[in-house]
Amino acid sequence: MSKYLIGLYNPLIEDESKLSHCNKVYDNLNDLKSHVRVNDTIELSSEFSIYNYTTKELLDLIENYNLDIVINSKENSKQFNKITITFIMAINEFIKNNSKTISKLLKEK
Repeated sequence: MSKYLIGLYNPLIEDESKLSHCNKVYDNLNDLKSHVRVNDTIELSSEFSIYNYTTKELLDLIENYNLDIVINSKENSKQFNKITITFIMAINEFIKNNSKTISKLLKEK
């Protein structure tokens, strides 16, 4: 089997245009899970592509399928390790838990 480049984006804030070079593109993790194979590469449109998923869910997927996670591989490919994924997930969780406060701060600007 050949190695696939699978795109993932968040349809609330992104579109799939940045991922047109990927073999498959998904807008949610559940659909992606049904297609992913061992040693595939998952390309995220941005760090917000994994917003609203749990750290455990994502790390288990990476571990179970030995996945590489990259962002924007067309422009300056950056491969993420597990620490980076955990950090991004923590930031997303912080944003989620504090969205009302963040919204108020942004309105004051």
